Amino acid sequence: MMKAIYKMTDNDRSLRLVSTALLTLLVMFHGANASAESNPLSALSLLQWSHATYLRGQDTAEADYLLGLGPMRKIRGQWAPRDSLRLRGRLQRATWLIQSGYAAAEGMAWMEERIRQQMDYDVKELFRCERLNCGSSAEWANTIFAERELYGPDRNQVYAAFELSNDDQVHHIVFYAIQRSNRRQYLHVDVLTRSLADVEDKTDP
Repeated sequence: MMKAIYKMTDNDRSLRLVSTALLTLLVMFHGANASAESNPLSALSLLQWSHATYLRGQDTAEADYLLGLGPMRKIRGQWAPRDSLRLRGRLQRATWLIQSGYAAAEGMAWMEERIRQQMDYDVKELFRCERLNCGSSAEWANTIFAERELYGPDRNQVYAAFELSNDDQVHHIVFYAIQRSNRRQYLHVDVLTRSLADVEDKTDP
């Protein structure tokens, strides 16, 4: 279990509880050689999975985030998901390289199954697509995730977005798995966290 590298606030404690409730949401996908200092998601108490190597990530306290809820399409000359939500909150994201002989989709399915089993959260699948139904992989990689390693043939991608909510917070969790033309496979995860108070403030008339 990785130690947090900062003094925990109430919000950080809630994040750790979320990770525990999800059986440590990103549980197999922290590279064995990545330290807490190099991995911005270490505060989520990640465990290790020996078949994935952590590449990079970030932890942004207040981010403007576009949550894709439809396939990537060119709309009025601009690439964007056909449906989406514009959100603000704490964004934690990371990308892993899956080792040879294993599939990014395996880990993605493992995480999803555990998300669906949680009893302490209202869990909703917001959108899912596979292969050509997701649209342009290049645009998912560059426009949404800002991670060029995630670009591959459109037929080799899987995307899923979930919402988890309780009395305190709302978490939007996005998975993206891709196999590139060179057969390397990558898994990317975004976790956007908003307090319920912030959500209610923004929805009040």
